[in-house]
Amino acid sequence: EVDNIVEKGDKFFKISCRDNGCGMLHDEIPNMFGRVLAGSKYGVKQARGKFGLGAKMALIWSKKSTGLPIEITSAHSTNKADAPSKETFCRLDIDVHKNEPKIHIHEKRPNKSGWRGTQVDVIIGGAWSSYRARIMSYMQMLAVITPYARFKFRYVHDVKPKNSFAVEYERRSNVICEPSKEVNYHPKSVDNLIMRQLITRTRKGTKLSTFLTKHLACINKPMANSLVNDLVKITKGKFDADECCKDISDQDLQQLTQLLRETKFPSPRADCLSPAGEYNLHLGILKEYSPQLVATACSKPGVYNGHPFIVETAIALGAPEAKPGITVYRFANRIPLLFEPGSDVVTIVANKRIKWASYMINQKVDKIGVFVSIVSTKIPFKGTGKEYIGEHVEEIRKMVLNTMRQCASQLKKKVAEKRSANQAANRLKSLTKYIPNVSSALMKVVEEMKDAEKESNKRRKLEEKEDEYMLSNAAALEELREIERTLLGGNSVTEKVLVEHLETHVHNSDMAEALETAKKRGRGQASLATFYLVPTKSDQVKMAKPI
Repeated sequence: EVDNIVEKGDKFFKISCRDNGCGMLHDEIPNMFGRVLAGSKYGVKQARGKFGLGAKMALIWSKKSTGLPIEITSAHSTNKADAPSKETFCRLDIDVHKNEPKIHIHEKRPNKSGWRGTQVDVIIGGAWSSYRARIMSYMQMLAVITPYARFKFRYVHDVKPKNSFAVEYERRSNVICEPSKEVNYHPKSVDNLIMRQLITRTRKGTKLSTFLTKHLACINKPMANSLVNDLVKITKGKFDADECCKDISDQDLQQLTQLLRETKFPSPRADCLSPAGEYNLHLGILKEYSPQLVATACSKPGVYNGHPFIVETAIALGAPEAKPGITVYRFANRIPLLFEPGSDVVTIVANKRIKWASYMINQKVDKIGVFVSIVSTKIPFKGTGKEYIGEHVEEIRKMVLNTMRQCASQLKKKVAEKRSANQAANRLKSLTKYIPNVSSALMKVVEEMKDAEKESNKRRKLEEKEDEYMLSNAAALEELREIERTLLGGNSVTEKVLVEHLETHVHNSDMAEALETAKKRGRGQASLATFYLVPTKSDQVKMAKPI
C-alpha cells in the first residue's frame, strides 16, 4: 500500500492513496464513492473504520475545503496473476442534498502499466506542519495493527525539495486476519428503525414468527411463537398472531422491540468479528517499537446490548524511543484512535485502575506502552468525532481491565527474572571492581613477609636465636612457598597472578550461586525461553492462510 502527499501550496495538498487489491467494478464506482450509506445488507458484521464512510469522507472533506472532485483509477481483476487489459477512470463529486454522485468523467482506458488495484486522488485544505506528527503516528500505529501489510508514505514538497521524505513500513507477518462473516442481528441489538428495514425486505404474507426465526439470530420456532403470543397479550389482541408482519403498526413494533430487549437470549456468535490476533499484535509492536519485553492477552468474546466484542491487549516495556511513564495506543476495529485519549476507557483503566507497583513496574520511571484493540459489530464511541470509547459500558471496561492484568502478570515474572539477573551482574561487577585493590594489598603483605624473613636471617646470624615472631613469619612463608609449588605451577606469587586467581574464584562462585538458584526454581526453568507460534484454525482467534 502506498500513501503519497504532494504539497501544492501553503494550504492545499494533493493526497494520493494506492493499493494492490482486486480493484473495483466499473459500474459500481460512482455509487461506492458518491452515495452515502448505499448498502443492501440484511445482516451485521465487523467492518474496519469508525463511520463506515471510507473514501466518501475524504470526498465530503474535499467538497467542504476546496470544492474539487475526487479522481478514482481502478483496475479490477480477481486473478492475481492476470492483470486486466482495461482500467477505469472516474472523476466525480457528490450532491449532498440528493445523496447521489455527480459524474464528470467515467470511462475505461487501456491498462498500459499492467497493474491491479485502486488509486484515489483528492485535493484538500490542511496544515501539514501542525498535523505532521499526528499523521506519522497514525501510520506507525497502522503498521502495528496490520503487520501483514507493507506501507510506503511519501511527502513531496514542490517548493522546497529538501523537505521531502519517504518512510516505508515493511511487512513482518505472512498471516492475515480471518475475514468477518455476516450474521443476522441479535434480538437485543435491534431498534425500531432496523426492525422496520428488515420487515420491509420480507416477502408479502410472511408471518411475524417466521420473520423472527429467519431474520434474527438466536431465535428458534418455539421461542418465536412464544414472543408472538406475548406480543398479542401486551397489545390486548390488537395484533393478531396470523397477521402479516408487514402490517404491524409502529406502536406494536415498539412493543415488540421492547419485548426483545427484556427477553433472555443466547450470546451472539463471534465469527462476525475479525480481530488482529495476539500473534500479529506482538509482531507489529516488536517491528515498530523494539521494546525489551512484550506481553499480550486476548479476551473471550463478550457481549453488550446484543453486540459481540473482543479485546486484545499488549503491554511493552523499555522501548528505546518511548518516554518514561504510561503511553496508551488505542485501536477500534483495527483503526488507530489519536484524539481525546484522556476520556477513553483504555486510558482511564491504565492510569487509575491498574496498580503497577504490585507487578514490579514503576509507573513514573519505566517506559510502559499499553496497546488495546477493541473489535465489535458496534463500537460504543462517545462524542461526535468518534475518537474515544467511554467507560460507561461495564462489559468492555471489565474486559480491558482483565486483559491488562493478564499482561502485567506475565511481565511481572519477566521483570523479576531480569531484576535478579541484574542484581547478580551488579554483584559480580562490584566484586570484580575491588580485585585490583585486594590483590595490591595482599602483595604488600607478601612483600613484607619476605622482607621480614631477610631481616630475621640477619638477626639469626648475629644473635643465633629465634624469637616467636620469627618462627610465625617463617611458618607463613613456608605456606606461601607450598602454594607456589602446588597451585601456581611453581611460579612466584605476583600481583598479576593474584588478580587472575581472584577473578576466577569470583566467577566460579557466581556460577555456583546461579546454579543453586536455578535448582530452587525448578529443573531446567532457568534456560526456558518464550516462543510465539502462528495460531492454527483450531485456536480461538482464527487466522487466514498465508499470503
